[in-house]
Amino acid sequence: MRVGLVGVEGDFDTPDISDIKKRSNNRYMSQLYSSLYNLNAKGPQVDKIEVPHMPVGLGFSLMFGTMFKNLSDYDILHNPDSKPFFPKNKGRAIVVSTAHGFEFIFDVKKDVDRSSVKGIFRHSVIIPLAYWSLKRSDYMIAISSLTKNDAIRWGYDKDRIFVVNHGIDAKFIDAKKSTRKEHSKFKIGYIGTFRIRKNLGMAIEAIKKIDDANIVFEVWGKRMFQYELFARQARGDGRIMFMGPAPEDRIVQTYDSFDAFVFPTTYESFGFPIIEAQARGLPVIINKHGRVSAEVRKYCLKAESPEHMAQIIEDLKENGYNEKLRKKATEYAKSFTWEKCAEETFNVYKTISGK
Repeated sequence: MRVGLVGVEGDFDTPDISDIKKRSNNRYMSQLYSSLYNLNAKGPQVDKIEVPHMPVGLGFSLMFGTMFKNLSDYDILHNPDSKPFFPKNKGRAIVVSTAHGFEFIFDVKKDVDRSSVKGIFRHSVIIPLAYWSLKRSDYMIAISSLTKNDAIRWGYDKDRIFVVNHGIDAKFIDAKKSTRKEHSKFKIGYIGTFRIRKNLGMAIEAIKKIDDANIVFEVWGKRMFQYELFARQARGDGRIMFMGPAPEDRIVQTYDSFDAFVFPTTYESFGFPIIEAQARGLPVIINKHGRVSAEVRKYCLKAESPEHMAQIIEDLKENGYNEKLRKKATEYAKSFTWEKCAEETFNVYKTISGK
């Protein structure tokens, strides 16, 4: 069996966690390729098919770079990023695409960037082409049960969808957790972007409702998207601190410095920060009404409102995190490995190829 992973030059490089644009998909692509490569002894020959980054942009680079490329030597062509991909010379190859989410169809139209020509073009041309390419794929790998359900709702044949969850980096699983507290405050943490759908305002309002000077809220993320909106909302409360991008070389220590983690997103096709925080033994508070896949939200604490989130935080500060729940959540989070992701992806290849 010969498998070709298609992408643009640089797609399979390990990204810096502080580079928000490469936070999830590129991490998936680089880790999937390296983990599949390590499975070579068991059968699959996995090649990277990389095309040059053209001036037309990443989306069109893959589309034009592979449109007339001879890909007929492959049994399977896997598009792991869901960029537009319309191979004409694929021969017998089966095309499988990874679906990372359907937020632009169902959930977060208010997140669409219409402030620039580039943003308008991306959401009116590139994204529709990417979805069309996804729908034309012979099979789909969905990164979560939520993504699978959205794909079925979108009209894709449920019998051609396989769910393969992402993994998290080994450092979140293997690094020893320090028991020494470097601060006297009870520290709530958030690591992510400032998109509207992240719903950070819910957590800001929760902190503002707590009358306790010993509770602080550290918000980590690159100051882009709707950062100014959330910064204005937090104004006047010195306990809420915007820290900038989380440094890659200290990301584990950053998680470990928190006493609790909040991620009140309204939609998340997977949710790396949730699993990463739980792997570090943290209680994770999410928005009960947010659409987060069942396998990721399983051991989260679920807040119905800012007031309820404030109560959960105060209870954690007063009574601590239930040790039984902590152990279950931590062990569960550590089961999300890239090796497991690669093995399950390989099983998809075997199933669809009949080998």
